[in-house]
Amino acid sequence: MTKWTEAEVQDLTGQNIIITGANSGIGFHASQILARHGAHVIMACRNPSKAEKAKHEIELQSLKGSVELASLDLNSLESVTDFANSMLGRLEHLDCLVNNAGIMMPPYQLTKDGFESQLGVNHLGHFALTGRLLPLLQQTANSRVVSVSSIASNAGKFNFDDLHYKNTKYNSMLAYGRSKLANLLFGYELDRKLKAQGSSTMSLVVHPGTTTSNLMHYLTENRFINLMKPLSDLYTQSAYMGSLPTVRAVVDPNVKGGEYFGPRGLLGHRGYPKQVRSSKLSHNQEVAQKLWDTSEVLTKVNFRFA
Repeated sequence: MTKWTEAEVQDLTGQNIIITGANSGIGFHASQILARHGAHVIMACRNPSKAEKAKHEIELQSLKGSVELASLDLNSLESVTDFANSMLGRLEHLDCLVNNAGIMMPPYQLTKDGFESQLGVNHLGHFALTGRLLPLLQQTANSRVVSVSSIASNAGKFNFDDLHYKNTKYNSMLAYGRSKLANLLFGYELDRKLKAQGSSTMSLVVHPGTTTSNLMHYLTENRFINLMKPLSDLYTQSAYMGSLPTVRAVVDPNVKGGEYFGPRGLLGHRGYPKQVRSSKLSHNQEVAQKLWDTSEVLTKVNFRFA
């Protein structure tokens, strides 16, 4: 297959899919595509006004499925718990959880629970959310968890002695890379644990390439990057194109747990989605298990595999 496009998406009628951060960027386009093909998409968003606007825009399209809004702030473990309890209380099945929401290179700040913000939102919030929704996922045959990483994960490294930069000078770019490496380590380790239990639930990871989205907010404040913008257009792609690796991981009947999808173009910056490789460190099972154990302690969420 040379190009995997939206035309490959089959009828998704009857499927429930949760997408975090669905009001903009790749989350918005993934929601639109999946609802267009019959899924019921739960757009889990932090900002109500932006979410309502995005929902309205999607509903202007011809949809075979539907979308709804739900409040979720990954900056707060209390919000994660409230959201998960709401879903557990009313959904009979959950076909896919897409861990998509994220922040990129903000100034140093802590989440409501005292975590460095990028690790807290991009990884720990999604770790807790997945753990709390796992019973619903596991009671749904062939369900999936799709975690959205980044090619910035290649620069990620872990210092488990100072995860929240209390004693280390903060570097927003390195912290972002570390949080995206965490997405890979978590996605792979989750799939290994699911396989060990004989579960039909799969965990996959994707990256969108270099995509123009609201994540670029802090980057656009950088004068040098603004000067280089004309050149950046040569290797960036639209948020719609950036959403296709996510959509493929959600719907492709031929994917296998533990696979990683991203753009097929030069260095993974742009192009149609294909299976790609991630860094050697992302496959280090010792680091993955240490991150898993640390994440359970920090979030107080213990995964219970059926």
